[in-house]
Amino acid sequence: MRFAVVVTVVALWFVEARADRAINTLIGDVSWAGHTEPGDEVARVRAHLAFVHALLVDRDVSALSPSRREARAASLADLERYIERGVFPRRTDDGFAGRRPRFIDDRGVHCAVGQLITDSGEEELAQAINARFEYAHVRDMTAPALVAWADSHGFTVDELAMIQPGYSPLPTASSVREAILEAKDAIALRCARKYAPMKSLLVFIVGDEHGSARVSTKSSDPFAQCFVRAASGVQRGGGAYIGRPKSFFTGLDLSFTSPQKLLEKKLADWYPSGCSPRPGAIAREATVEITSMREAMTVRGTSSPANALVDDCLVQEAKRHFAEHGAGEWKLHAKRRIVIPTRVVLDPDSLRSYAMNHATDCLPTPEKGATSTITVTANPEDRQFTIVATGSPEFAACMSDALNKSLSSAYRANYNDGTKWIDYFRIDARVNTSVTIVLESQADRLKRNEDDMRRMEMERDRMGF
Repeated sequence: MRFAVVVTVVALWFVEARADRAINTLIGDVSWAGHTEPGDEVARVRAHLAFVHALLVDRDVSALSPSRREARAASLADLERYIERGVFPRRTDDGFAGRRPRFIDDRGVHCAVGQLITDSGEEELAQAINARFEYAHVRDMTAPALVAWADSHGFTVDELAMIQPGYSPLPTASSVREAILEAKDAIALRCARKYAPMKSLLVFIVGDEHGSARVSTKSSDPFAQCFVRAASGVQRGGGAYIGRPKSFFTGLDLSFTSPQKLLEKKLADWYPSGCSPRPGAIAREATVEITSMREAMTVRGTSSPANALVDDCLVQEAKRHFAEHGAGEWKLHAKRRIVIPTRVVLDPDSLRSYAMNHATDCLPTPEKGATSTITVTANPEDRQFTIVATGSPEFAACMSDALNKSLSSAYRANYNDGTKWIDYFRIDARVNTSVTIVLESQADRLKRNEDDMRRMEMERDRMGF
């Protein structure tokens, strides 16, 4: 197994969703957008994977080496066959609430990412990842071997995270009530686009032994009827449960927040993470203004210093993020000045992680107890990082080259100029980070990785997972 410490971060146009509700933590339930009928669990997982498959097939990978393009294409063909089979992991008594991924279940059924790794001929790697991270989200899997696999097969870690679905637990009256409360604002907004919203509503929920739930109300108000139709799709059933769900009947007294207040709150919480850097001025802040009425929703983005590419990105990202506040039977308006986050943020822990692995490659047999201080500096617009490592000139040069390659890869952005995806690297913030590391031999590094694995397994056992 080849180990690499290369983390490629792509500019994601979506906003992270709640891990315990949406089918995916990165793109949420966008794969189900436009469906008017509820779908069971298998249909939902299939729809998500098919949506992501199409997205990944469509991406420009011309910058990848021929071998990585070939490996990526083979894995995407494997994913297509996996979707067609339609056999996905089931949840057992894992102690997690809401949706949760599972790498390999008790029957040996692999999740999509686990199956891709296995189909590539690395079943041992899939099993090793499962031993440490059975219920973890991809972004939380601190396994260099997984990063190395992704890199060698032409994927970014975020792309693997985008593939990974979460699966439903055994539904109960309490979990269904919770799910409806979680979905309440989104459903109310959908209905308020057509009908005058209500301030409160009493609903009744009937859960059956197949895991689905039907919501009803005594109110004949059009908004109320719209709400219960949509709420009946929150718990769709069809999951690969161990055991059979119990039927139940319960009531739920709902109160609703006005569409205007929901828009204001969502704008206040918005974090436009995918709009910088871009060619042109490095935008540091922007004003975003949203207006929605019967005719249309309009969005304006004005960055400072002015950058037209950033403005366009903000507008497009806001239109997607606030789509549920689109044109409707209302008059909504909200405005906010936001700080545009910089992409280059190098903290000591991240630098230490990169540096320790590269140091062993640059000096495989160091003297016992030898150390090196690594300092990384840069100013905005520098073409690369200035890296100083104490030690021999050969070691310092090797570290500078290796760290520059890793950091430029980690902070690389992808954006679409309207015709194609562009791979773009730019230092957009001042960097001055320094760490002192103990130099490890290859044997010591392997032992440290094994110790880290054991500690994580012990922590999992302690927590009962």
